[in-house]
Amino acid sequence: MKIEILAKEMSKKPEILTFLANQPDVRASGAVVELADLRLEISDAYLLFLIRSWERADQIVSRLFSIRPNIYSPTYYEPYSEQKILITAQAKPLLNIIPELSSIEHLNLEQGELAGNFEVKWKSRDVVVLARCYLMVEGEVAVCKVKFETVNRETEYYSKECIDIIQFHDVLTPFCVDFIKAEGPLTHGPSVEAAGSVNLQKCSEFINRHKNGKVKATINFNAESDEIKLLFTEYDYIALKEQTGQCSFKVSIADPQIIIPGLLTSMYEILNITFFELRAQVQNVTFDPNDLIEKLGFQKDCAFYNFSINSDFKAVYNLKSRILLLETKINLSDFELSNYQDMERLIKSIKAIHSHMQNFLDQVKCYAV
Repeated sequence: MKIEILAKEMSKKPEILTFLANQPDVRASGAVVELADLRLEISDAYLLFLIRSWERADQIVSRLFSIRPNIYSPTYYEPYSEQKILITAQAKPLLNIIPELSSIEHLNLEQGELAGNFEVKWKSRDVVVLARCYLMVEGEVAVCKVKFETVNRETEYYSKECIDIIQFHDVLTPFCVDFIKAEGPLTHGPSVEAAGSVNLQKCSEFINRHKNGKVKATINFNAESDEIKLLFTEYDYIALKEQTGQCSFKVSIADPQIIIPGLLTSMYEILNITFFELRAQVQNVTFDPNDLIEKLGFQKDCAFYNFSINSDFKAVYNLKSRILLLETKINLSDFELSNYQDMERLIKSIKAIHSHMQNFLDQVKCYAV
C-alpha cells in the first residue's frame, strides 16, 4: 500500500513535526523526516507524505484539517483541508468493489478493469466532511484519488467534532484488500518490533551474515514497496529499504523462538538496535466498559475514550475506534549483551512478555461482546 498526500497548509507543519518527533523510530535528515511506514518531505510551500500503512494515514489525515469561519455566516464554522491524496494498493476482486461505487464509468470483467466513483462522509450534527473518491482498477492494482469537501456549516464545537471522527481507513475499505472489514475481531501479534537506519555497508553485512546463519532466512524483493526482506517465516521478517543513501529497516517477529543469541547480537552490533517494542493489536472488538473495569481490572484513562491497565506491558482499549492495543518496550541498555547469561536473561524476558500478552489476549477475548 502506498498513500501519497500533498498538503499546502504550512500552518500545520509545527503540529505534524511535533507528532512525528514523539514517535519511537523517527529519523530526520535535512528536509526529510522518516518513520518505518512514513516519509515526509518538507519545502517552503508544501508537505509531501509517502505513507505505507492505513494506521499511520489515520493519524496524519485528520491532523491536516482545520476549521475556519464560514464565508457567508462568520458566526458559524466549517472544517476544511486542501490536501490531495493518491492511493495505490492491491485491489479486492471487482465483484466486491462494484456494490460500493456510486457510479461506474468503465467496466471490463475479462480484463479486470474498472473505473468509478464513490463518496465517504463523516457527520457531526449538520456539518459534513465529504471525501470524493475517483477509483481505477486494472488487474490487482487499484489507484484512487481523494479530495475533501465540506457540506453545510455548524458551531465551532461541532466542526471540531466532525474532524475528530474522521477515520481515513473508511476510504480504503471499499476497494483495498489490505484493509479487511472483519465480522469478528482481527488480531495482529503479539510481535517483537524494532526500526531504525544504518549505512549500506552494514545493511549488506547483516544480510550476508543471516542468509546462511543458524536461523536461516530467505531473501525476498517486493517491487511495490521497494524492499528487500529477510524472511524467517511468513510472519517473521526483517525488511530493508534504501532511503536517502541509508538503509532503513523494520524488524517484525511473531515467533520469539527465532530470537537466538546470534541474531540478537547482530541486530545489536550491526543494526544498532537499542530497544525492542512488543506489540499486539485487536481491531473491530467491542467490550462493555463495566466488564473492562469489574472483570478485567482496567481503569478509565485520562484520554476520553480510553480504558487501560498496566502490568509488564500497557493495554489500552479505545471505545470509539474499538481497538485494543498492547505494548511495552525493552531497552537493550539494561542488559550486558557481551555476557552470555545477560543475553539469555534478555531472551527469556522477551519470551515471557510475549507469552503474557498472548495469554492476556485469550483472556480478554472471552469478554468481547
